[in-house]
Amino acid sequence: VMSLNGLYGGKVTIQTQGNSVADKTVFDVQGTQGQLFSVTDDLSGDIFSVADISGVPIMNVNSDGTSYFDGNVGIGTSSPAVNLHVQSTGVPTIAMSSSGSITSGSRGDLAWYNSSVSTVAMIRPGAVTDNVGTDLQFYTRPVGSALTEKMRILEGADSIVQIKSEGGLDSRLDLRAAAAG
Repeated sequence: VMSLNGLYGGKVTIQTQGNSVADKTVFDVQGTQGQLFSVTDDLSGDIFSVADISGVPIMNVNSDGTSYFDGNVGIGTSSPAVNLHVQSTGVPTIAMSSSGSITSGSRGDLAWYNSSVSTVAMIRPGAVTDNVGTDLQFYTRPVGSALTEKMRILEGADSIVQIKSEGGLDSRLDLRAAAAG
C-alpha cells in the first residue's frame, strides 16, 4: 500500500495486494469531504467511480457493465442543456444497430417510461421480411391498459399509413398510394 497525503487534507492511495473487502480498492483519491475517484479490483459492484467534491457519486461503472451518470451527459458539447445532449458541426445522428441480421420482430425501441419505469409510449422499427425491410410502429398506453399499437407506417406495400382500432388489426384509416397512370 502506498498513500500520499495532501497538504490540505486530500489523499491518494495505491494498493496492490490485500485480503479484506476494504483491500479491493486499487486506486483511491480522497478530497477533504470524501472520495473523489476510485478504481477497484472487485468482481461485483462498482469498479470505477467518480464523485463530486462532497463525495457523492456522480458516475459509476459496475462490474456487470451498468453505467450511471448523475446529471446531464454531453456528446460533442461541454455544457449539455438536457439529460442527453448531442451536438455536432454537421448533422447530429443517434444510431442504434444490431450486430446480427434481424428479419422479424423489433430492430430496437425508442420508449418513454413513467416514474415507475413502465413503458407508456414507444416507437418501434419492426423488421418485415429481410435485413432491410422495416415498418415503423407507434404504441401508446391507455389508462389502466397495456401498451397498444396505434399506428403503423408500412414498408413497400399499397397501404402507406394504417391507424389501428382499439381491437387490433382492423384499420380505422388506411392511406394508400395512388395508382400509376
